[in-house]
Amino acid sequence: MARLAGRFEGKPMATPNLAPLVGVLLAVFAGAVSLAGGAESATRVELAGVYLGCGIPPDRAWLAVEAEGRYSLDGRPVTLAGLEAAFVGVAARNERLTVVADRDTPYAAIPPVVEAARRAGVRVDFVQQESR
Repeated sequence: MARLAGRFEGKPMATPNLAPLVGVLLAVFAGAVSLAGGAESATRVELAGVYLGCGIPPDRAWLAVEAEGRYSLDGRPVTLAGLEAAFVGVAARNERLTVVADRDTPYAAIPPVVEAARRAGVRVDFVQQESR
């Protein structure tokens, strides 16, 4: 024992390389969990607010803004003057508003929509569609 005592003095200890053990440790952990019944009692995780479908989510109101300046809320025509009153109903249902406009829609058609939605207390999302 006395012979080894002086051999490592004054030298830093080497850090062991644990990288090769990571796979082995994961396999051991997975085996232990499956044997303990953890695989059968997995916790279900639901992501709130995630929509992976195509088009407008079903729980949202949508406002189409056409290139000619016409508006339609959920498929029904609405005038610029009637937007705020229509948005009050959207706010009462606690829905978000998705504004859909194609590329040819003039920018001047959008700020009145945003202002009316702000006054009604509705949160707004925007979607741009390609012109056909």
